[in-house]
Amino acid sequence: MNSKGIWVPVSLVLIAIVVIGCVQSSLEIGMVETHLPGHWEASYTTFTGAKVGKIRAGANDTIILDYSVEVDKGNLSIEIRDEQTGVLWDTVLDRDAGDCVKVAGDGDGPVTITIEGDGAGGSFNVSWEVQ
Repeated sequence: MNSKGIWVPVSLVLIAIVVIGCVQSSLEIGMVETHLPGHWEASYTTFTGAKVGKIRAGANDTIILDYSVEVDKGNLSIEIRDEQTGVLWDTVLDRDAGDCVKVAGDGDGPVTITIEGDGAGGSFNVSWEVQ
């Protein structure tokens, strides 16, 4: 094979590595999920990655977040973020837990809730109300 013939396969492999490196990886095994306005729940055998939802809240609003999680393996994090001011509240859980927290709105930007698993197994049930 001449030197020109080897560059085509090598080029294709390098392009594939760059494209794969730019893609966010996510793993969901056995996930059953329900995401409704003000309520989000899921159960899974393995969850690695992030799921993002929107909360309609403004600067003077209070978000009341009620969560219950079962963590059989790995860990699960929950974060509420205002795109203008950053993280408003977050927690990382490596065992079963539940709580009801009040989070004050801090800006006029969109507010998101992110649930992220890191090799997590179990379930989460999260609901919120804006006052």
